[in-house]
Amino acid sequence: MLYIILLAIVIFLIFYLKRTVPKNYVKVKKWIYKYQKQVIGVLLVIGLIWFRTYTIVLIACCLIYYFYCKFMREKRVGEWEKRNIESIEYRVLDKNIEKVAELIAFNDKNKSEYKFNASNIPYGRANAFLNYFQRDLINEDIYYFSALPSENENEIREYGLAVTGSGIFIASQANSKKGKTKQILFSGLNKAEYDTDTDTLLVENIVRYGSGAEKTKVKGNEITVPLTCIANALTMLEQSVIPCALFTNQVMYRDVQKNIDEAEKHLNQELDMEHMKQNMGNIGTFASASERQDMYSEMKKEMNMRQGHGYGAEYGNKTIDRILGKKVEGGQEKENGHHKKSGADKIVNGQKVQTKYCKSAADTYRAGFKDPSHDYSGQLREVPRDQYDEIRRMLQKDIDAGNMDGIEPGTPAENYLKKGYFSYPQSYRLAASGSIESITMDMANGIMTSMTSASISAIIIFASGVWQGKDIKEAAKDGIMTAGQVIGKGAVIYTITMQVSRGTVWNYALGKRVDNPMSKVSEEIAEKINSKIVTSSVGEKLNLQKVTGQKLVSGAVTVAVVFGPDVCRTCMGKISVKQLAKNATAGAAGIAGMAVGSAITGGNPLGGMVGGAVGGAVGKKVMDNFIEDDAIAMFRVMKEEFINVVMSSYLTQEEFEEVAKRTIWNKKVSKELQNMYKKSKSGEHRTYANSLIEEAVIDVLKKRRKITNEMWIEGQQLQGV
Repeated sequence: MLYIILLAIVIFLIFYLKRTVPKNYVKVKKWIYKYQKQVIGVLLVIGLIWFRTYTIVLIACCLIYYFYCKFMREKRVGEWEKRNIESIEYRVLDKNIEKVAELIAFNDKNKSEYKFNASNIPYGRANAFLNYFQRDLINEDIYYFSALPSENENEIREYGLAVTGSGIFIASQANSKKGKTKQILFSGLNKAEYDTDTDTLLVENIVRYGSGAEKTKVKGNEITVPLTCIANALTMLEQSVIPCALFTNQVMYRDVQKNIDEAEKHLNQELDMEHMKQNMGNIGTFASASERQDMYSEMKKEMNMRQGHGYGAEYGNKTIDRILGKKVEGGQEKENGHHKKSGADKIVNGQKVQTKYCKSAADTYRAGFKDPSHDYSGQLREVPRDQYDEIRRMLQKDIDAGNMDGIEPGTPAENYLKKGYFSYPQSYRLAASGSIESITMDMANGIMTSMTSASISAIIIFASGVWQGKDIKEAAKDGIMTAGQVIGKGAVIYTITMQVSRGTVWNYALGKRVDNPMSKVSEEIAEKINSKIVTSSVGEKLNLQKVTGQKLVSGAVTVAVVFGPDVCRTCMGKISVKQLAKNATAGAAGIAGMAVGSAITGGNPLGGMVGGAVGGAVGKKVMDNFIEDDAIAMFRVMKEEFINVVMSSYLTQEEFEEVAKRTIWNKKVSKELQNMYKKSKSGEHRTYANSLIEEAVIDVLKKRRKITNEMWIEGQQLQGV
């Protein structure tokens, strides 16, 4: 009696909790299902301690039932597996299920606006419907969908019926609060019996679990299709080999899913490689900042001085020397940490050079050879290209007359001269922004300062491509393209920085230099930063270096060049804000990794680049756990449309492969996925993917051999008709 009272209390509590706290009940039920083995074990232990007799009897009954089910399952499954049937092609299966769907659709009493065939399926709604059966359109071919709105206006759900390649799925609304789901599978369909008296359909399937047989009962009031129609459709299917072929996996599919899976794997690899290329491009750009800074420091702000044209000429001539492969030490010669009086402006291949650019040949000659306050002995004098011949004649005349101390008469004057690569007028333009000469030299220097980082980036990308299984040619192409990114970004950053930093702009209309307002603004901002941050107590403790307008411009341009493209794509709607945040975070992780790698290897550029590659890859993997790539989400839709279009087109294997190469296997599929994402803003991404694939199918079908009337007549004659 005590046990009966306890049982009654437990049942009461279960129903009470289910009615009053449904959310907690569902959570508990899910928890029990998840840990069912542990729950059963605990109950058995409790049962053996307090209810030993009843528990032993229960265990014995369960064991008997288990072995009975196992015996019946093996018997039923064995009978189906022993059936001697030939494999069937997918198109045969497809046509038979189409007939079932057409029969059901024809007899469906649902409203026409809620009935959808294969040509106008609302994929989002159909997919949501199938989700209640733990299925989706990625793995299901859908042939017919009949939707019924929920009677409960607050419920965002549809009921009804769907016919897929796996079976018939039914969701009925028993009342406004609760719904029922039932599925009639085609695999293992054993029998379908309709009872006229009760208007009930009983379907039995052979399955590989339980006792080997599963029965499904459907009542007439649960669907809008007469059960006699469903019974006839199932009987038609039952009499074919399709249920057994599905049960024993003897359907010869063109390996569409495998092809799609491989395409998705390939896309993931390409996305990883694209991210790595972008990351290495950014890392290479940041890594070459030190070389750009050395170049900035070499020229300082000297082109903004009164004799800026002379420094402009020095800058341009050094650049050309470097382009020609000469070893150039560009800093002015120093002594005891200070500029050496009469020291060389540069050392080219071990030869000291003094650059002199004055208004006239006479002035240049006087400054280079006749100035008693400077001793340039042992140095070549680099002079304007347009003044060289005249200066050479003047020097030769003085040498031959014995007027040059330490030089024997008759010595060739060219032994002491170096013809500059630029004329005197060009030196003025070199010192001003906006001129062809200054932009060209800045671009050239930007390229040269990026070469080391570009080379390392290219090698890392090349190696990664080879390790991923790419052929050497394709991997080399990726490496070269990455190097091009580094060089291009470095050149842009250096050029813009140098152009903005010059104090003057060349005005071609006036033929002279005018003030550069951008340089003035950048310096004013830098001064404000210095006065408020660098000189503050925090700035002093952190040992912050003085910010210059040049550093400010360089930093701003670097950030714009590195992160700007993703920002532009976001503004254009090609990637989401989440994708932008993900890319920026992964990029920041790469930059942090570069700093760590550089610190560990004592400033070695290779160590920094490798650290950046590792940091970027780890950053992306971490972010993958939080944010899904736009491309992955769009490819999921493209897969669904690919299956829908291709499987209904009856293509040959060769035609199928060509369509796949033009769509899901296309090398530019990532660009199309960006276009799809842009269309997703207006809900047209699925239509875009569908039209893309349909266009490829139509182009392929156009290549088929045309059938003529003469061919038909010839065929009849060969058949003796």
